[in-house]
Amino acid sequence: MIGGHEQFPALVRTAREPRGAHREHVPACVFYHLPKTAGTTFRRLLETLYAPERVCGAEIDRELTEADTGARPRFGLYAGHFGTRTLATGWPGAIKLVFLRDPVERIVSEHANISDWDRYPENWRRRVEAEPTLSDFVARIRGTTLEQYLALDDPLVSDRTTNRQTRHLLLDRASDETTALPTLDVWNHSRVLVEHGADDAAAFPLWDEGMVVEAQKAIRERFAFVGVQELFELSLGVMAATFGMRPITDTSAYSANRNPLIEPEAAGAGRYDLPAEVREELERRNRMDLAVWRSAREAMLDTLERFGAELAEADAAMRTQERAISRLSGEIGSAPRSTTVLLDTNDHFPGFHRAEMDGDGRPFRWTGYEQTAVVEAEVDAMGASSLHVEVELFNAIHPRAIEEMKITVDNRPLEGIRVERTAGEGRRIAGRVRLGSPPAPRRVHTVKLAGPHFDEPALPHQARRLGVAVHRVRLSADGERTV
Repeated sequence: MIGGHEQFPALVRTAREPRGAHREHVPACVFYHLPKTAGTTFRRLLETLYAPERVCGAEIDRELTEADTGARPRFGLYAGHFGTRTLATGWPGAIKLVFLRDPVERIVSEHANISDWDRYPENWRRRVEAEPTLSDFVARIRGTTLEQYLALDDPLVSDRTTNRQTRHLLLDRASDETTALPTLDVWNHSRVLVEHGADDAAAFPLWDEGMVVEAQKAIRERFAFVGVQELFELSLGVMAATFGMRPITDTSAYSANRNPLIEPEAAGAGRYDLPAEVREELERRNRMDLAVWRSAREAMLDTLERFGAELAEADAAMRTQERAISRLSGEIGSAPRSTTVLLDTNDHFPGFHRAEMDGDGRPFRWTGYEQTAVVEAEVDAMGASSLHVEVELFNAIHPRAIEEMKITVDNRPLEGIRVERTAGEGRRIAGRVRLGSPPAPRRVHTVKLAGPHFDEPALPHQARRLGVAVHRVRLSADGERTV
């Protein structure tokens, strides 16, 4: 436990075990990022659950080491376009996650991305330029229309536009290193089909019942969580239930690498306006992907239904327990009268971006990941008339982010607010909230920060929405304990 929260992902629920199983040793988490499935957005969310030094920067196989994929990996979080065989054989005991998407929408989005060099972040430009096969391919497709792209007689185009998600979920056959895989994984040195000159019909079948069954099995058995891009917010709710997290209620600031051609702009919503013949062709090429995607959607909804019934029962039991604890509050161990929460470690702070360090090695997190950022702190306020609050900031992306910020504690507004300058661009915001008489026997108090957010100067399509950089939050009870 850190700061009153379990490390992620210490608790894992499944449809078969909706009560969940706690893990004594927190396993590594591996996000299998299939292109254009809201993966960049989801990776950002996962990174907020880990200290920066616990996040591996490798995103393709050749950037990994044997120490990364063994039984005791060096990092807590791995997220990238890893090879199918690497996922199948590496990271024993790890928690594995994946998102899927309607293949038609995924292909249109991927083409818009890879045919426009301006949409490549700098780290991916370097990777493309270091791989001759891929850099030549990007040069060939740069500036093409979707129709021109689909008409190219190119195995790399066929690989990206024909049942790609299904082929990358063939984890049973990938576990056998002697079995050839039906994929051209240029990033991860699996170019067997190119080298052997296999024709597209053999390499990329339009329908193979065995492949569909194997991919559906992988969805059920190989991943602790399978999200669906079109149901992005609902998927995050299932993720929160799966891992015992606070629900994520606002995803407006999550979206990353969004394609400006799609309407509406909300993550996971909308369909591309395509000519009928183009949509029909993409559906023809992706019959397997459509079947697997629908299975993933049905599996997620079934899991949510099972969780709902179990959690309702658990919630009723918890409320009964809370009432009993309240009656015995004077007899059980005391919580501290004051608590300081540093925004670091792999604690989960909803609404904040991932932890960073300033030049002196001090941790902080930017608000802006959700509309409201949340910090929880355990303080014994029995007998107190008020709670005093201090929020220490290192910086703000814009003066309005401080001027218009609203702070509440247990949904009560902060009173008597004072703002003091600290070192550099820092601020210390202090105030108090009045407690009821007698105060509720609450021990865990919730501090919420809400305010305007602004785009971070960054590459096009990669800017984060930021508010203020929070270093720590301190809560202290006023008055002596009388109970």
